Amino acid sequence: MIICLIAVSPFVPVKEAKAYSFRISLDSLAEKVGLSSGQETSFPSVIGGIIYGALALLGVVSLLIIIIAGYKWMMAGGNEETVSSARAMIKNAVIGVIITLAAYAITYFVISKLI
Repeated sequence: MIICLIAVSPFVPVKEAKAYSFRISLDSLAEKVGLSSGQETSFPSVIGGIIYGALALLGVVSLLIIIIAGYKWMMAGGNEETVSSARAMIKNAVIGVIITLAAYAITYFVISKLI
């Protein structure tokens, strides 16, 4: 029976799917995030986007440093020097995250006042 279904299936007519237009979906998404086509983007919003991207990259780097330091701590094997080095890395990465979040908040405030 399965062989019959497989043999007959190429000859069964299939209707087209009425799929949602991808272009309409992209346009509505662009409008929601403030990138609608046909409108000029202001200079402060471009600078803000660049700064937001750089701060996001710094956040990812800080997260990677925390993960590497945690791995270093776990693999220390009781060596106090390695453990203290890993603790210092984690402390510095957390301080970096706090500074990054503060920079993001300041940037958000300034850019929102300029736009």
